Amino acid sequence: MDLLELLMLPKSHVDFVGKQSIRKEGQIKMKKNILTGPGVHVTVASQWWITLGCSRKGRIQRRSYRVSVHESRNLNYNQEGARIVGMRAKQLRFLAVMSAGLLILVALWYTSLENLHPLTGRNRTTDLQLIPGLFEGFNNETGTQEGTYLVPNIIHFLRFKQKTFTFVGAVCVLSAFKNHRPDKILFHTDFGSFIGPYWEKVKTTSGLVYEFRNVTLPDSIFGQNFSKAYHIWHASDVTRIKILMEYGGIFLDNDIYVVQNLNKFRKFEMAIGWDDNQCLGTQILICNKNARFLRLWLDSYHQYYPDQWYYNAGCKPTEEVLYKRPELVHRVKLLFGVHMLVSNLYRTLWKEWRQQYTIHLLMRHRSYLDKEHLQKCPTFDENNIRDYPMTFGEMAREVYGIS
Repeated sequence: MDLLELLMLPKSHVDFVGKQSIRKEGQIKMKKNILTGPGVHVTVASQWWITLGCSRKGRIQRRSYRVSVHESRNLNYNQEGARIVGMRAKQLRFLAVMSAGLLILVALWYTSLENLHPLTGRNRTTDLQLIPGLFEGFNNETGTQEGTYLVPNIIHFLRFKQKTFTFVGAVCVLSAFKNHRPDKILFHTDFGSFIGPYWEKVKTTSGLVYEFRNVTLPDSIFGQNFSKAYHIWHASDVTRIKILMEYGGIFLDNDIYVVQNLNKFRKFEMAIGWDDNQCLGTQILICNKNARFLRLWLDSYHQYYPDQWYYNAGCKPTEEVLYKRPELVHRVKLLFGVHMLVSNLYRTLWKEWRQQYTIHLLMRHRSYLDKEHLQKCPTFDENNIRDYPMTFGEMAREVYGIS
């Protein structure tokens, strides 16, 4: 029984006069300032000041008492004034209601503080587990004051039907680990663990913490079947939104190379690559799980266009949501590298690549964007990358440990 429950006891349980006992069944007695009675115990440790209104022969008497609540299952009352007499049920109920209201306000205040709980890791980190709506008015231009982090330091990768780890996949995971240093990497797959020598390279990397999360390849969205031609890609577009709505964190495409630490973007509600006159890039998404744009983005799929490759994923939410409400996100131009960088990566040695935060390698698009150079080096591995003279060769060697 806590303090609130004690105050809500019926009159027959609380009629007492100082240290004198009243002979009633189920009574509570005050003896030597120790309040005892049937079933009276407490579960918290605190101190309260209460004012009790008492009626005696038509007169209202108010007395203040300091209540010390201990885990010893007793309530110690330090009596400050005259005797408590004849407390009536109505007055007791009023006091209980007022106390309950105060406790509710305190609970709400405490909950708001509890929601600012730190994550593990080297950095001072705060993950605001806020309910939708509490980001209204948040400034995504400046982010949090004092740089408090809103985004958990977790990196997400998603793979459907791709159990064998590739060399490029290993390079990208290692770049995320070595250049950003997340607390954890979550691999969301529909098949369990990976296989192959490149996965062995990744999982045996010292200090790398990873976990697998099972995810089912969806067939539809809001009752609309996904395109047969683009099934995996459109399903991935939707699944990444749902992953971020569940966890928050940093979502990376499997061919995103992380160049620099991304912590500066974790102080925003949501940060995305969105270049001038372009649709947003889905290749890197950094956000709190309650970011407002996530829900609006998912809702936009109520009108799904199965025959269009990137419309629902990038162009529709840009045109229908972000053009109207750009304040929902922190807009990163060019530095997330989600624009066309094929020539910079595979046709020259681009000296400025380290100025980027991330770079989309466009591996699946080389077949039509880089046909000439694709013939010379159609795939990459730990052997041919040693002498590859273009930018990607330098990038891969740096994180894979090839001199």
